[in-house]
Amino acid sequence: MPGKMWWGLLMNRKPRTRFPERYLADPIARSSLLPEAARVGLLRAVGHKFAADVSIRAGVWLGGHDIVLAPDVHIGVGCLIESPCTIGQGSTIAPRVVILAYTHRIGPPEDRAIDPPVVSAVSIGEGCWIGAAATILPGVTIGNGVVIAAGAVVTTDCLDDGLYAGVPARRVRDLE
Repeated sequence: MPGKMWWGLLMNRKPRTRFPERYLADPIARSSLLPEAARVGLLRAVGHKFAADVSIRAGVWLGGHDIVLAPDVHIGVGCLIESPCTIGQGSTIAPRVVILAYTHRIGPPEDRAIDPPVVSAVSIGEGCWIGAAATILPGVTIGNGVVIAAGAVVTTDCLDDGLYAGVPARRVRDLE
């Protein structure tokens, strides 16, 4: 019975984090009522690894504590960033960008997404610009000085100093 299956999963579910205070801090940090400096301070206080001069706008959802933001990183409104993820110095993440670090193996028809999830770290180099509503899939490494066009879906690694666009994203131009 599907109902019993879901109930069993809920009752046997292990906590996903060792940091229960995160469950209180993250919704507060996402609020547009909280000033940006207070938002960064609150997230740093509950264990996130952020440099002193990062900028995180309202509505940003951070999944996990293994997200590293180097100095001068800017995260736009409404982004979703899963852990593990590293974003290099001077990079800008535009609004509504999705950075995924989890996926599932494909299973049989009765359960296509097989647990446990497969975790693959995402790395974004220095001086990158990720355009609005772009999606970066698990395991992708983006080199230094890369621009990802708005709405692009990045499925493979991106080499330094290039403009990537499309679905899936492809290198469309070299940058100086």
